[in-house]
Amino acid sequence: MADAKVLIVDDVESNLYVAKKLMASYGMTVETAASGFEAVARFRSGSVYDMVFMDHMMPEMDGIEAAQKIRELGVNTPIIALTAGEAECSGEIFFSAGMNALLTKPINKAALEKIFADWIPAEKFDGRPGGTIAEAAVGANTGLLKRIEKIEGLSVQTGLDRVGQWDIYEKLLKLTVREFANRVRNLNDFLAKGDLHSFCIEVHGLKSALANIGAEDLSAQARNMEDASGREDAAFCISNLPRFLQGLGSLNSCLTEAFARESQNSGPLTIPPELPPVFEKLRDAFGKNDFSAIDEGMESLNALKAGGVLKEEIDKINEAVLMIDYKGAMEVMQRLLG
Repeated sequence: MADAKVLIVDDVESNLYVAKKLMASYGMTVETAASGFEAVARFRSGSVYDMVFMDHMMPEMDGIEAAQKIRELGVNTPIIALTAGEAECSGEIFFSAGMNALLTKPINKAALEKIFADWIPAEKFDGRPGGTIAEAAVGANTGLLKRIEKIEGLSVQTGLDRVGQWDIYEKLLKLTVREFANRVRNLNDFLAKGDLHSFCIEVHGLKSALANIGAEDLSAQARNMEDASGREDAAFCISNLPRFLQGLGSLNSCLTEAFARESQNSGPLTIPPELPPVFEKLRDAFGKNDFSAIDEGMESLNALKAGGVLKEEIDKINEAVLMIDYKGAMEVMQRLLG
């Protein structure tokens, strides 16, 4: 099994989640950064990785600038550009910034394995995924699965094909719902201000998030607006945004209702005696920014046999830690322990 350590950089929480789960299935140690600034800071603080996956379009500091700054630090770690394929430019600007290869989103497992084989030493990657990544819908709640399958414009099969297994897909749907409100508000604000550059970055993030869950038509609409905003065609964006937001709102409502019905059947909250000591270790690790201790603490937390409401709360802690939101994770922990 592989023992490589990789860093994934992306400003879209659901993209980080999918990429982290996929790469962790190969036995790798995976860390995430939610911005170019954070990625550069990791290297400045002395963090060492075998590979970096860098999203291209991010606000404030994009992947190209982040890669250049990392190279200026004298770091030779392979940097792989995460791109949206045909919607972005040729590979030349990535290579000139010091990146080594390109990987398109949504991530294809065969393409990912080739990247690993090409750029990670053989002793750190044996080419075999672990776990049960191919057992797509195993473990799915039948009632929830059926409700989600009925949602118009959402292909559960496509989503499962992309992420590999039900528990990842379910959490991804919840993350996507959580992202909708902020991104919709941002789209309206950016377009009202005539800030097509920021609009392009925002709709780009939605495009990939929607593709990951199998919302193909909405993802295609987002791609069209991304292309239009990239060529500064504000009229196209103004004309097409209302229909896109209507479809997004409908999907959001259907998913929210499906998960709300699931929560009603979750049962009472029971705190196992093993939980407080795990939380205490995590608090200490958060305070020290000790990533190894955080990983160990999260492994202990996820090893608990949690169900119902407790599982939902632990999922929230996982999501917060994924985004390096340690304050948010501690708020959930404090709420659980009263």
